[in-house]
Order: sequence, then structure tokens, then C-alpha cells
Amino acid sequence: MTLVDGVAIDHSEALQGMGGGVQMGGVGLIVAPHRTPVVISKNRATRGGGISFMGFLHFRGGTNTLIQENMAQDSGGGLYGFSSSARLKVMFL
Repeated sequence: MTLVDGVAIDHSEALQGMGGGVQMGGVGLIVAPHRTPVVISKNRATRGGGISFMGFLHFRGGTNTLIQENMAQDSGGGLYGFSSSARLKVMFL
């Protein structure tokens, strides 16, 4: 899955489990804004309030991505990688 310009995911809640804003299993997630920001804010979950991911999470154009004010009851308020294959990569373009 790829998130590009003008995406806002906010005020979501995973009542049980992981990924208040985004829950990504399988291969992974690419966040690649070009002109306008991708904003993931004010989401809640037990683990991974903002983004919970199993595979890879790549941020391309990191200066146009905001992950803020997310909450987790257990682990990973903003980001939570939940497997041994979870990988995070940030590229500032």
C-alpha cells in the first residue's frame, strides 16, 4: 500500500489490538508525499497507535510526513513493528 499527497488519518481507534491509524501486515507500507503532507495523528490502539506494521515501512520525503499525538496503551504510540521482519526506512528527498 502507498500513501501519497494529502492523506490524513486521524481520530481513529483500534478497540482491540494493533494499528489505531493504519494496521499493515504482509509486505509493507510506503509513505511518499510529493507536494502536500501525509498526516497520521490523534489515533489510539493497544499497540501501534499511529501505524502498526509487520513487513517494511518506508518513508520517502520524510519532511512531508507528520506522525503526532498518537497513543498506545502498551507499546508504540507512533509506530509499532510487530515481527522480526519489521523494517523502517526513512529517506529525506
